[in-house]
Amino acid sequence: MVLVVAFSLGLAGVLTMVGLLFVKGSRLVQRLPRVATWGRLLPAASALVIMVIGIWLTAEAMSRLQR
Repeated sequence: MVLVVAFSLGLAGVLTMVGLLFVKGSRLVQRLPRVATWGRLLPAASALVIMVIGIWLTAEAMSRLQR
């Protein structure tokens, strides 16, 4: 039980720090126009990368099923 409590406290601390860093980081992004542009493009680029990896893994799995 002690380990569960310690893990939960550690996780809560890490998530709080990540949230605070996002708040501070968003203020920095608003000040720098070039970073703001990349900030708008990055979600679409990461979604494209994840989609390509998913298609690749699906094709790989399909080829192994046909053997």
